[in-house]
Amino acid sequence: MDRKSTLLGACHALSNASRLVEDAAILYAAGRAASSFHLAVMAREELGRFNILAKVAYELADGAAIKATVIKERVKPRSNPHQEKLQAGQSTFMLKSPLPAETYLERQKRFAELRKSDSKELHSKRLAAQYVDLNDDETWSTPNDVKDSDALEIIWIVGGEINDTVRWVESDNECKAIIERESILLPKADDVLARVLVLPRSSVDAQPSAPKDAPR
Repeated sequence: MDRKSTLLGACHALSNASRLVEDAAILYAAGRAASSFHLAVMAREELGRFNILAKVAYELADGAAIKATVIKERVKPRSNPHQEKLQAGQSTFMLKSPLPAETYLERQKRFAELRKSDSKELHSKRLAAQYVDLNDDETWSTPNDVKDSDALEIIWIVGGEINDTVRWVESDNECKAIIERESILLPKADDVLARVLVLPRSSVDAQPSAPKDAPR
């Protein structure tokens, strides 16, 4: 697979991430906190898939190719595949950094260390939002235990991360050409946030309060 075919997969993943976070917002508005939390985490995982694939693509020299089996291993490693993609998607990955190479690599190293524990915790919360399970103290954990505030926070944060990535894609000629040629559905930058932030909590006109760390 060459750079264009790898970037095609990345663009499809970003499109799916934007769809998932919008679906998460719709479910949140319908009062389905657990399901909305689960979909928002899935959206971050798909954003991680975009980051991984785009990084692979831009590491390929013009005319170079990579085996499909290698790409599959990168996006679905044998150990902790969900956590790997969650870690990759936990913040916007600068594919073409204006920073000096040493500064950029050091920054990415710090991000990776910070995200390891966060991705593990987030994956655990996602499982709790999906299944009924028995706790160590012999009480039952159910998806109904997921707080509205937790669902809203992850929707806002992931929506902001996806929005930043869409903005980057709009500035990249190769990605833009692929999206137009393949008719990939992808909202424009800032439309992503508009779709996930303006939905009411219910049929009542009251809007949910934004979490403190929500992206602007």
